[in-house]
Amino acid sequence: MRLLLPLIFLFIPIMIVANSQLSDKYDVSKEEITADGKNATTLIFTAKDASNQPIRNLNVRFKRSHEADTRLSAVTEHKRVTITPHIDGQAVERVAAETVTFKVACVDFDESSFSASSSILFTDGQDKVTLAFTAKDSHNQPVRGLVISFNKEKNRPSGSSTILSDITETDGVYRATLTATTKGSKEATSELVDFRLMIDGKPAGVVNGVLLIAPKYYFTVSKDSIAPNYEDESTLTFTAIDGGNQPLHGLAVSFKRDDEEGTILSPIIEKNGVYSATLKGFSAKKVTIEPCIGGQPVAGITEKTVTLSWQ
Repeated sequence: MRLLLPLIFLFIPIMIVANSQLSDKYDVSKEEITADGKNATTLIFTAKDASNQPIRNLNVRFKRSHEADTRLSAVTEHKRVTITPHIDGQAVERVAAETVTFKVACVDFDESSFSASSSILFTDGQDKVTLAFTAKDSHNQPVRGLVISFNKEKNRPSGSSTILSDITETDGVYRATLTATTKGSKEATSELVDFRLMIDGKPAGVVNGVLLIAPKYYFTVSKDSIAPNYEDESTLTFTAIDGGNQPLHGLAVSFKRDDEEGTILSPIIEKNGVYSATLKGFSAKKVTIEPCIGGQPVAGITEKTVTLSWQ
């Protein structure tokens, strides 16, 4: 992340007097500013002739020793930039260059906070928890440009897989979104995970209490044997509820058949977390059916077999 540090260039334009000796002055209003994208220093170059009269219409600009360094990524050490006034592209030798120091404000942890938007996350791949670190200095002002990470603590072997988005920063608030999916059993299990706040690769705090709860899935068929007459049918039912026993809506559920030839599957209908479709056929065979979410088999769910037979 790079921060644009504002430099306010204040020019005092004055007319050149022929064959005169210049009496110039160069100042900066602040020799040190915080690299927060808001603080600024004013550069003042005053040009006068030998009679102490102002010289107008000079082509004045300020040349920095490190121009790129006024757009700063996060830094931990002070950075010094030397700024020299120029007239018509030539350095003004009669005045000394001024130096401005940019530094990153220190985080005051008494003013800052690290939290989770919820203490519970359902591992259905859709539920989300936002981790947020609000960085402030001792004056309760936001601190920008920090190198932040949220590291998951090493716990016992987990039945869930967590995904943390990239961290974004707005006005000193660093956020990332956490989602999780279940690796194993269909039974509702829970585990507590901790995320450690890291600043510049160093531990800075821990947020506790994000409880991962696995959803519960059930799969049934109304008949395990049907006649291949295009009229008899078996209803496939997939039920999805979260760890709080609430229905999971809007899942991309599908029923995968190992042999689709000679079978017809109706469109899937969802109501209150129950996803259902009917299977018919006109060829004698056995069809193995596996429910999927987002095209992936559902962990812990046993596939079912429907036999199409005249017996």
